[in-house]
Amino acid sequence: MLSRTLAAFVIVAASAAQAQTQAPDPQAPAAPPARAEPTETSPSPTPTLAPAPAPTEKVSGQGEISLDDWTRDDWKLVQPRVALVELDGYLRLRSDMLRKLDFGNGATTEYVSAPDSSATPAPRYPGSDGGTANFSSTNMRLRIEPTLNVSENLHIITTIDVLDNLVMGSTPHTVNTADGYPINVLGNGQQVPKAGVNSVYDSIAVKRAYARLTALNEQLELTFGRMPSQWGLGILSNAGDCLDCDYGDVVDRIALTFKAADLLLTPMFDWVSSGPLIQPFGRSGGQPLDAAPWEDAGQYSLRVQRVDGENDIKDRVLQGQTVLNYGAWGIWRRQKSDLAKSYYNTATVAGTSPSLATAATDFPREERSANILTGDGYLRLYHGRLSLSLEGVVLYGSFKMPTMPTSTTTTSTTSDVTLESNSMLQYGGAAEIAWHGEGEAKNLTLSLKGGAASGDKHRGFGALDQTGTQRGSTGGGDDTSLDNFQFSPDYHIDLLMFRRIIGTVTDAWYVRPELSYVFANSIGGRAWAVYSQAMKKASTYRGTSLPLGIEVDGELSYGLIANPEGGSFKGSVAGGLLFPFSGFKSPTDGTGGSLAWTLQARLYVTF
Repeated sequence: MLSRTLAAFVIVAASAAQAQTQAPDPQAPAAPPARAEPTETSPSPTPTLAPAPAPTEKVSGQGEISLDDWTRDDWKLVQPRVALVELDGYLRLRSDMLRKLDFGNGATTEYVSAPDSSATPAPRYPGSDGGTANFSSTNMRLRIEPTLNVSENLHIITTIDVLDNLVMGSTPHTVNTADGYPINVLGNGQQVPKAGVNSVYDSIAVKRAYARLTALNEQLELTFGRMPSQWGLGILSNAGDCLDCDYGDVVDRIALTFKAADLLLTPMFDWVSSGPLIQPFGRSGGQPLDAAPWEDAGQYSLRVQRVDGENDIKDRVLQGQTVLNYGAWGIWRRQKSDLAKSYYNTATVAGTSPSLATAATDFPREERSANILTGDGYLRLYHGRLSLSLEGVVLYGSFKMPTMPTSTTTTSTTSDVTLESNSMLQYGGAAEIAWHGEGEAKNLTLSLKGGAASGDKHRGFGALDQTGTQRGSTGGGDDTSLDNFQFSPDYHIDLLMFRRIIGTVTDAWYVRPELSYVFANSIGGRAWAVYSQAMKKASTYRGTSLPLGIEVDGELSYGLIANPEGGSFKGSVAGGLLFPFSGFKSPTDGTGGSLAWTLQARLYVTF
């Protein structure tokens, strides 16, 4: 619509200039009617569908024509076409100096054996710099997000990461001695990263590829493919699209969104897991098949939302109105059966490697009986200078998992594996409230954040790690529940405690006051403090005290807080101090640890 308006404006201007020297041609088409620009939608991947405009049969008046005339072929000749390809993304460079992530007493550990006093701590960070958890590292990422505009209402959207979190100086082209011993200092540059050769990951990773089709004047939308998942504040489902994010939730999904009574209704189905694949004819490049459909895990869900566009919210708030947006998401995940434990031991899978399996008989079955229900709701309120955001989530369900075999042999079959029922009851929530200054304090923002995630009685936090080794639910111990809710690790609270030491918010609660200020020339600064405390004493290092610590962080940035839409170059310098409390005292002598600290620098180029 905007393209038509611009084209018409050029034609009208040219005609007006020509009219000063010659009489107007009565056969020439008049200027097209003005069209309203589309309303900017929310950054959430769930679309904000605009209400259908009332049709206008005839636009009268001098210099105006009917809408039917506007669609004539002679007008179509000057209507610009939609660009076939749109390219977005960013290049980032991150440098981190991290000191004493173990607090100098080895306190940042996970417990990998039974939940008792004999548990052996394993370091989260293997010691460096003479045995202390000190690290300095620089990494980069190029993210490319091409959008193919097949037509005005059909788009294919992709996300490609190049050199994803590549550590600078890795994959060196080294000089080797006669016996193959590398002399790195004599290296002459870097080699291309290749998974399994000189790197964990390949140099190019296709993260997302999905299609989006809109119809009925954008009142209906169909999306399908491998796509990002974002919801609410992002504590449960977070697409990880911020410039400093690392993970990002990606799902294989088909979803249909339609608007009814100012609400967006979105039924969805997710393919959670399809298990091993086979090539029936043993030739690569053909269509692979799901070798064991009986062990597939799927997820059915429904979203109901009220979402207003960002510009609409600003306009209504300026008019003194209160704006309320909200959403509810119900999820049912199920799996009846799964591959047996023996499948993952190549010596017991029908005498062959799992990757070479060719028939369903090669896949031993194990009862899972998994049913997991999730309910999540969020609310956003805007009134005057205040904004409030809330999100709460509850997970409830059960599943069966094998206990560890009583024998100490490395091989096992289905006969020596005992299944036990495990339960889940997890809950978590987050709140954000902000006051935006006015008048002389218009560049000042004060905010308060808080949140909590349920805990588990097993020793250790168990964040972002294996369920069985960390939580005890498959370890044959007395803990047959999986109750520690984990925030998405891309929901950032601090620089050290939850992001670098524990891994994410789990089995803990926190409160965070923050002050930010916008200076001139796209420069902004902010400072915040975070107090955190465990929900279960067993999760802490000593196992007898709840307080975790207090962290003080600050950041000075260019183009991030101030004028984020004003330029392509952005950067920041940040630092933090973390003072450990009694939850990180030594379990042997009760002594406390020394503070951890960090200095971080970021450079971004967005496009």
